[in-house]
Amino acid sequence: MTQMLPSGETRLAPVGTQAEEWAWSAAAMQDAAREAERLRVKICIEPLNRYEAYLVTNADEALAYVAAVDSPWVA
Repeated sequence: MTQMLPSGETRLAPVGTQAEEWAWSAAAMQDAAREAERLRVKICIEPLNRYEAYLVTNADEALAYVAAVDSPWVA
C-alpha cells in the first residue's frame, strides 16, 4: 500500500475555490489510481490536520474524497 496526500503540496489555503481544488485533486488521484492498478498497489489517503493542509483534514473528508475518486485502488 502506498500513502498519498490529497494535496500535491502542503499549504493552508487553496489556489482556486475549495470545489475546484477538490475536483483537480480527485481527477489527479484517478490518474494515480490507474497507475496503481497497473502496478497492483493500493493508495491510502491520509488526512492531515488543518495546520499542515486544508483539503482533507479529517476522517469524514477522507471518506468523501475516496468516494469522489471512486476507485477500488484508493482507500
